[in-house]
Amino acid sequence: MTAPLKSDVRWRFEQYIGGTWRPSVSGKRRQVIDPATATVVGDVADGGIADVEAAVACARTAFDEGPWAGLDVRSRVRALQPAIDYLVENQDALLEAEIAECGSPIKTASALHVGFALAHSQYFLDMAPSVRLEQPLGFHSPPFSVSHVVREPEGVVAAITPFNFPLLLAVWKVIPALLMGNSVVLKPNPRTPLSAMLLAEALSRTDLPPGQFNVVTGDVEVGQYLVESALVDHVTFTGSTGVGRSVAAGAAQTLKNVTLELGGKSPSVILPDADFDLVVDGVLFGVNFYAGQCCEAGSRVFVPRGREEELIDRLVRRAATIRLGDTRNPQTDLGPVISAEKAAELERVVNDAAAAGATVACGGRRADIGDGYFFQPTVIHNVNNDMPIARQELFGPVLSVIGYDSVDDAVRLANDTIYGLAATVWSTNMVNAYEISRRLRAGTVWINDHHQLRPDAPFGGYRQSGIGRELGDDGFLDFTEAKHIYMSLTNDRQSRFWSLILPAEE
Repeated sequence: MTAPLKSDVRWRFEQYIGGTWRPSVSGKRRQVIDPATATVVGDVADGGIADVEAAVACARTAFDEGPWAGLDVRSRVRALQPAIDYLVENQDALLEAEIAECGSPIKTASALHVGFALAHSQYFLDMAPSVRLEQPLGFHSPPFSVSHVVREPEGVVAAITPFNFPLLLAVWKVIPALLMGNSVVLKPNPRTPLSAMLLAEALSRTDLPPGQFNVVTGDVEVGQYLVESALVDHVTFTGSTGVGRSVAAGAAQTLKNVTLELGGKSPSVILPDADFDLVVDGVLFGVNFYAGQCCEAGSRVFVPRGREEELIDRLVRRAATIRLGDTRNPQTDLGPVISAEKAAELERVVNDAAAAGATVACGGRRADIGDGYFFQPTVIHNVNNDMPIARQELFGPVLSVIGYDSVDDAVRLANDTIYGLAATVWSTNMVNAYEISRRLRAGTVWINDHHQLRPDAPFGGYRQSGIGRELGDDGFLDFTEAKHIYMSLTNDRQSRFWSLILPAEE
């Protein structure tokens, strides 16, 4: 990596392995760059195979030989509570780290990156004791027996997180996995490792046994080791669908469990009776929130033919009011995308769509704001649902507007994608909106809103948007194995099925 000219290193971390902070075996370091300023703001150990081997070995030993898996859930909650308290007490540091490594505007980082992460962490602790880990099935006759279903820890969980919400997505994986009795190896995205280190700092201040939680840095080879290792029992990954396919293929070598929260191309379906005053702001929020770097971003909008011009005109006028700039200014609405390469990619995709016949109504290029990687809010219309811009997950503030002839046509077009993470329906008729929501193939459907997630409701996707669910009871149970315990209640030999095969001796 070529270092930017400016440097303001405020964060230095090693890896957290086996309950201690360790440099990488190779001694290599990696720079963390603020995408809003192209300034080096952090310096962390750059891990490799030797480091991840050590982390997995520590996690394996902690699970197999340590006390954690045998504790009841309430004991685990009490053990983890000091970590959440520490995060709350140090939320200013968390906020600065998220702004610095993600380029998120302060109001977004405060409300979501940090605010949601802290609230969800506490919710997980409060909710865990109520998760149903035991289920008696009662008496069965014949053959005079009772059964009991229990949920037990899986073992070693590898958690691989993306760049966009490093703290929030780490706690979605790490806290439920620990509460269910597992040991965890967390591998943060190389671009945004700072929050993972602060989470490790918090957990290091608890009575968590050494090796129960580990953070190992590194790039593709480290992730591949976690995915393929026979010592790892479960991989939970958030990232692109392309990488998710590789994770699934690698995990299949040892038939380990996977949770995959992958890409999206979420549609916003505007029904004919929708309130355009609400729609315009909602649609722009859906695609521009955090510069469109959300897997469930509403990047396609379907509007009744005859109303496209009205919608586009209003979207363009409203997009012009979105403020880009200093991420530490509370008035800033939109920050940068993660890298110069991403900004260049977005520009290419928009230009290719224009060359194919689409019309760029606004934006479509980098914004000239200092050295940061800012991209203008973009609205493009005359888009065909078969164009690459309408098929690919872009991870940027780019909205494709597509006209439809009938509501059935809109539903068909909305579902015409390999993805199925989220969708939105806009209508003033809740009965109609609900009916349409049931027809959309997506794991989350909002009505007259976007980006609203609840820690007690499952989140995940249909089709190639993933496997499994995070949050809610599902987010806990996904880190357990179900075991059926059968108990015969009689000594009567004739009541057993095997007496049909092995008659009583004469």
